[in-house]
Amino acid sequence: MTAPSTTEPRCPLRYRLRQLIAPPRIPQTGDLLHWRERLLWVIQITALGLGLVSILLLVSLVIERGLWTLLVVDLVAYSGLVILLIRREWRYEIRAGLFLVLGYAVSLSVLFTLGPLSGGPAWLFAVAVISAVLLGIRAGLAAIGLNTIALAIVAWLIGLGYYPEARPLIDSWPRGLTAGFNYIFLNALVALAVPVLLRGLQSTVDREKATTSAMEREKARLEHEVAIRRQAQAALEDSEKRYRLLADNLSDNIWTWDLATSRFSYISPSVQTMWGYTPEEGLGLSLADFLTPSSLDKTLTVLAGELARKGTGLDPERSRTLELEGRRQDGSLIWIEVSVRFLRDDNGVPKGMLGVTRDITARKAAEQKLKRLEEQLVQAQKMEAVGTLAGGIAHDFNNILQVLTGCLNLTLPRIEPDRPERKYLTQMEEAVERAGELIRRLLVFSRREDYRFRPVDLGRVITNATAMLERTIPKMVRLETRLVDDLRAVNGDPGQLEQVFLNLGTNARDAMPRGGRLTIEAENVTLTDSPVDAGADLGPGEYVLLTVTDTGQGMDPETEAHIFEPFFSTKEVGRGTGLGLSTVYAIVQNHHGVINCDSRIGRGATFRIHLPALEVTAAELGVEAGEETAFPGGQETVLLVDDEQTVLDTAREILEQHGYHPLTAGSGEEALAVYGARGDEIAAVVLDLEMPGMGGAACLEHLRRIDPRVRVIIASGHAPVSATNGDAAALDYLAKPYRLGRLVSKVREVLDRNDD
Repeated sequence: MTAPSTTEPRCPLRYRLRQLIAPPRIPQTGDLLHWRERLLWVIQITALGLGLVSILLLVSLVIERGLWTLLVVDLVAYSGLVILLIRREWRYEIRAGLFLVLGYAVSLSVLFTLGPLSGGPAWLFAVAVISAVLLGIRAGLAAIGLNTIALAIVAWLIGLGYYPEARPLIDSWPRGLTAGFNYIFLNALVALAVPVLLRGLQSTVDREKATTSAMEREKARLEHEVAIRRQAQAALEDSEKRYRLLADNLSDNIWTWDLATSRFSYISPSVQTMWGYTPEEGLGLSLADFLTPSSLDKTLTVLAGELARKGTGLDPERSRTLELEGRRQDGSLIWIEVSVRFLRDDNGVPKGMLGVTRDITARKAAEQKLKRLEEQLVQAQKMEAVGTLAGGIAHDFNNILQVLTGCLNLTLPRIEPDRPERKYLTQMEEAVERAGELIRRLLVFSRREDYRFRPVDLGRVITNATAMLERTIPKMVRLETRLVDDLRAVNGDPGQLEQVFLNLGTNARDAMPRGGRLTIEAENVTLTDSPVDAGADLGPGEYVLLTVTDTGQGMDPETEAHIFEPFFSTKEVGRGTGLGLSTVYAIVQNHHGVINCDSRIGRGATFRIHLPALEVTAAELGVEAGEETAFPGGQETVLLVDDEQTVLDTAREILEQHGYHPLTAGSGEEALAVYGARGDEIAAVVLDLEMPGMGGAACLEHLRRIDPRVRVIIASGHAPVSATNGDAAALDYLAKPYRLGRLVSKVREVLDRNDD
């Protein structure tokens, strides 16, 4: 046999019985509902015990007089009482109401079965009182009403001859009415007095509880206030200690000023670090001993305004912050930030000041540096806008120039040298070349110019540039160069760097109309920090410093602030485009360098350029191979791809004149179709990049897929890096606008190049 479970009782019946008659688990709230619940349980338990006795006694009456109806009602009522004890989860009002219904059923059964001289009236009396106690005055009034109706029915039945033993009760109507009225009156008196008394007692208890609760809250509040005051006292003592510790060790200078004596009444020890005075010396000094004259005037103006203002006490919302220039004991100047609050008497008159002084010299220097950086950012944004414009118009403009160049190249050889038309056409050719140069300068800003970076000997670049400048600048301008022997190489584009010196030299020439001296210097420098005049942050490292100095007219600060802006020029109309110095600025930026200018009216101008240096020197680079300039014609087939028909016509004609067999295509799709059909006989492809539809770059990729050994020459105003570098790049690049002779030479050069 299995052992009984420890969670179940040994005698389930006794356990269930104990649970049945056990008092309800009601929270000890002390309110009226709590006691009514307890009272209902007491009445139910009493009725449960006495009802069993009543049923046993009733059995004898049933045997003697056959009162089966009364027995059935009692049994039903007793069963209902047991159910109510079991179903304690029902709401109190439901259980109390059902209990009273059962009581009324038993009372009326006894009254109408045994007559008015039995216990029926007493049952009705008790049920009415219990109704008032359990459910309140309204239930009591309803019970009294039911009792009145029941007595009236009994009196009527007596009048009809029922209950003959009770006939003497109503032998006269006044006597019957008096008896009935007295019964109802006593019933109402008891039934209504008890709930009124209970409600009054509950109100008294509630008031006492409220008073006790209020007293407890007040006691807790007082204890909390006492604790807060003790904490505040302790915090005040700690605060005084911390204040003294902070005031004695803080780098900011804390002080108080007495307006009556115009002297400091307190000054923290940091005055010695900030100003060079001891605290004792500081107490004897005036504001004039600390501030420069202009800052002193500013301070006295603010002080006069506060003296005219009314207020009381130390106004925490009224604080003045001033940035002033001060003079230390050793005479050096510092920038300070002073935060001041004014102490006032009861009449609102200022009597003193409480202030904190902070040294902001480093912050002011940083703000000035930030301002320079912001100006540089604005400059870069302006150039970016010009670059966007340049990139947008370069293709169309270069195509127009290419048409003009091609037509001129084809027309000039057919005109006799002594004819006047040749002079005009030559001037047109020069104008086209200047327009092409203008476009190339604009493309510098868009960073779409073809930069070909490699280690560069700046000495050779400067030598080439000075050779060109000597042919263009007047003889009264003396050109000097000063280069160190071990000048380091830089990573750059020689042509672009040469353009920097040419533009700076041309600019200096125009600034010296009566002659002067132009000096170009180059030296190696090692930077551990960014130079103050660099205008931007330069990381520590090795640099080449290029300096271009002239003895010209110089510039005022307003002009100097705008010299690197695109289209800004001080020259008269027709003598400059305003792109010379802005082009220099863009080239230097593209070479990861920094350029700045220092100029004064009548003292000329000095441009300094810092470029990152390579590990090798210029002497270690060796001599660069020269470039051939002429190639003979040929008989190969060349595919020309361009969306401008005039460009195709001029290029086809010049190639035909030199023996080639040109094919043309007006788009990338058409070029692929032609190459797919006649690729075996095509020796080279001259491809424009900017075309509608597929475009040149995509066409180049497809050509490489068809024939990895295809020879492609990019002919465009600008070429992206992807088109001129990498495994899938073109073999060469021809910048528009180009002379037709240059096209012939480039084609021959590419055709004669070895495949490996």
